[in-house]
Amino acid sequence: TFIGGVNTISTETLTTISAINTPTLILGTWTATDLEHFEANNNWSLKLKGTDPVDFRVTFDYVLEGTQDKEYRILLIKDSGGTLTTEFTQLRTIDRLSGTRDVAYYSGSTVIQMVQDDFLYWEVENISGSENCTLELDSRFIIEER
Repeated sequence: TFIGGVNTISTETLTTISAINTPTLILGTWTATDLEHFEANNNWSLKLKGTDPVDFRVTFDYVLEGTQDKEYRILLIKDSGGTLTTEFTQLRTIDRLSGTRDVAYYSGSTVIQMVQDDFLYWEVENISGSENCTLELDSRFIIEER
């Protein structure tokens, strides 16, 4: 049995950055699928309902639209009963690909430990300004037993 889940952006929503270096919840409609020992928590996070295992791999593949030449950092946040921990970060610069489409690609994986009722979600921060961004359709993260 696949223990884990997938959370995918199914509707794009502008994420408003209030100030430079200010982590902000990545907005959009997240659609959770293939949940086993996990549940969708709010619209944007996945929550562990089981007690075993505790070691998980988080894999992600994101396309973030933003302002050309600005640096945006994504942050994987674990909430353990109100105690927030940054589990992983990745920094990219927005590049102009063609026409007016300015994006950065984020992908990778990390290993984390979770206990029952911990949940994971993603934030973004603009470290070189206060320009907004949008996580594009079909961007997703996967949690799976390690």
